[in-house]
Amino acid sequence: MQWEKEIQKFLLLIFPKYVEILDEVEFKTGGGSANRRPDFILVDSFGHIDVIEIKTPKMALLRKTEYRNNFVPSGELSSVTVQMENYLHDLNLNHKNASAKIKDKLLRDDVNPKIKLPKGIIIAGDKKGLNDKQKSDFEIIRRQFRNITDIITYDELIESFKNQIRTLQGAKEI
Repeated sequence: MQWEKEIQKFLLLIFPKYVEILDEVEFKTGGGSANRRPDFILVDSFGHIDVIEIKTPKMALLRKTEYRNNFVPSGELSSVTVQMENYLHDLNLNHKNASAKIKDKLLRDDVNPKIKLPKGIIIAGDKKGLNDKQKSDFEIIRRQFRNITDIITYDELIESFKNQIRTLQGAKEI
């Protein structure tokens, strides 16, 4: 939980299209018997929402051994992608209930939440230590999840911050 809170501080910098980040939003599952609670709901200025799930940098991305000359997702990565797919499915199925829950938590009054094919973002793992074949197989795995916007590793996140800092340092005053 502390890990997620630390990352939350930087989400609007990482994803500038969003205007608000909500945590602890709980909504009904497809069957209505239980509740879902993703790490964060991201809301853009038009009210469209997306979901973000945060795991640790130590989470394994791939299994250690190959299966038929291919590296396959680790059990942890498979689990979080299924978790995300369920969040997205249930948001679409119960959009009225979820929209009301999101609206109650919004700080801005001028934004009305809209649940229209939300995307998911997973921040997990680290590519350091992967060989070229593993990186290639990971990229295929990452691209196979069409409903999930992206699976971002922590080393990619750090490199993104470094690029933003370099860009801002090189920018001239307007």
